[in-house]
Amino acid sequence: MRACVLSFLFAVLVCCGAHAFGPATHAYLAIKATGSTNADVVWGAMAPDFAQMSRAENPTAEGALNGLTHLEFGRLAESCFALGFSAHNGTWGADHYAHMVFTADPELIFSVVTIRQLSQEFGIPIARGEDLFEAAMDYMVRVDYGPALGTLIERSAAASGPQNEQAVVDAFAAELAARTAGLSAAQAETLIRNAFRAYIQATHAYGQELKGDIASTRASMLPILAAYMNVDLATAATYFDRAVQLCAGFKTETTRIAGEMTSHLATLNCTSSEGEVEGEGEPETAIDFCTVLYGVSNNPLLAEVGAQYRSLIALLSPDTADLNGPFTVDLTNPANYIVAVQGNQMLDGANELGLLAHILLDPDFNNGVLTHAQVQAAWQHNLDRLRDWNIGTALAPALVPMAPGLLEMLTGYVTLGDGDLSSAEYRKVSGTGSFGFVAGLFSLLNDALIGQLGSGFAHPLLTKEDFVLLPELSADGDADGDGFTNRQEYAYFTPRSCVLPGKSAASVDYVVAALNPGLCPGCAECPTCTATTESLFAVGGNACMAVPGTLPAATAFSWSKDGVGPLAEGRFAGSHCQRLSIVNLQLEDSGTYRCTYGNAKGDYAVTITVAPKVPAWGWGSLLAAGALMAVLAARRWNLRKAIWRRP
Repeated sequence: MRACVLSFLFAVLVCCGAHAFGPATHAYLAIKATGSTNADVVWGAMAPDFAQMSRAENPTAEGALNGLTHLEFGRLAESCFALGFSAHNGTWGADHYAHMVFTADPELIFSVVTIRQLSQEFGIPIARGEDLFEAAMDYMVRVDYGPALGTLIERSAAASGPQNEQAVVDAFAAELAARTAGLSAAQAETLIRNAFRAYIQATHAYGQELKGDIASTRASMLPILAAYMNVDLATAATYFDRAVQLCAGFKTETTRIAGEMTSHLATLNCTSSEGEVEGEGEPETAIDFCTVLYGVSNNPLLAEVGAQYRSLIALLSPDTADLNGPFTVDLTNPANYIVAVQGNQMLDGANELGLLAHILLDPDFNNGVLTHAQVQAAWQHNLDRLRDWNIGTALAPALVPMAPGLLEMLTGYVTLGDGDLSSAEYRKVSGTGSFGFVAGLFSLLNDALIGQLGSGFAHPLLTKEDFVLLPELSADGDADGDGFTNRQEYAYFTPRSCVLPGKSAASVDYVVAALNPGLCPGCAECPTCTATTESLFAVGGNACMAVPGTLPAATAFSWSKDGVGPLAEGRFAGSHCQRLSIVNLQLEDSGTYRCTYGNAKGDYAVTITVAPKVPAWGWGSLLAAGALMAVLAARRWNLRKAIWRRP
């Protein structure tokens, strides 16, 4: 059971358990075979293993998808991404050589000989011998290529845009549905998109780890192997170091393999981009908590943990996750494990955490209550605190890349700052809210770590004083300052869903409404009038004034009139919107109207004059007549001056 808990901590997405070369080796071979560090080629070489991210959700579909990505790669439309993708395959690509040990009468190539020797020396199954070989090879190619390999992997994952995701959907979704009983075409598409995005997240984290020094890379691999192979750290170190020793001659073999692969690869102009390995800047991937939760809940090793943890893992499913309520977890009685979480009836992934993600992704966000800079600072402080202080610098290097998304998930829930931990005993916790849940989870996992490794987190006790909390984002907070709680807006507007590809309509989208003071339950919608350019209006007419420019959806607006103060809804429609509409203008409506927006940092003013209406001529005719009379008067004056000047 202790090993099962550690599998949760050290879910090995990219190092062990894939029964093939690891991501770094796939990238390395593709670079050698194509002669290119093009981001699409590098990402494509690693991407076929994205199928494993769907294993927990649907093992049957995962098996079918894995077969499609590894054997029917030709379904992809020709591109640099498809070129890298094909280099991975099990027919003549990199996996052909990695898998050869499992064939009936394998050729005695480097991988076969090394895996068999590891199996024999340590008395472990061939499959475990391959896991050791895979980890050692990823380590060795990192040693050979240097930290630039980590940068390439990280940047290729970050650069993989919607076009590559759509490419795998187009290539495999229909066929996956046809080969998987009970799976519709729409469900197949959703499964592929979720798994693809989660694998990007995992690979991005793996690349970040490989950018570090080689000693830290080795150190991070040892607890992973210990947990995965159910051995202590000393034994894992012995296994790993021996595997590295046996792989010392890897360059000769990888050169041979790359040469053979080249003869099969299509000829495409996939040139390397300048600066791809310079290491300047930190490429970022979008914060998407639906993907974060999917990656954690569908980690390949999580599917293998004991039944006592399955209900806990199920709570993290992005389509149903609701952890911000009272909870009790009691794992002390093997005959009766208790995992009870009531939630607050607000889905977390796309909604409660979605508010946080929306602000983090908009550098111009400023709705008068929260700003991007404020939220970004809180997020970074909390992430650093959890990673470096609570988890600790000894454990974090292994946890972050091997459990992709877990740190981001914990940081997100902590930042919401709801609730607290009520009690914590050995393998037994209770409390409420997002903060309480994270604090409880730390306590449970710390007990498991101590039991397995003899030591746990550096500081397993979480206290609110150590974090920057944003209660405005919690259920009972008011993220846009419109007087309605987020819970009230969630009940009124349409919640977002993590299910792909469906999206809520923008006009009723909970996240947009909860962050925009101009949208609230029962409030009038913002006017859609066309802004007028005139400054002179007749009594009874209509005026539409608008702050110019395209501004973020959650920007806060507040209209006022000089000498009067803030405007109230009624005749003044849109007093909290970018556009202000005034119908049936009266003389007293004359004056200067002012709009402050974006936490009062922006200021826009417009002055209008309302004059009596002249029915006989009409306002436009009156103005034209006035102009004509002014011209005639000027001409008469000039004529008089000319007469006076006559001798």
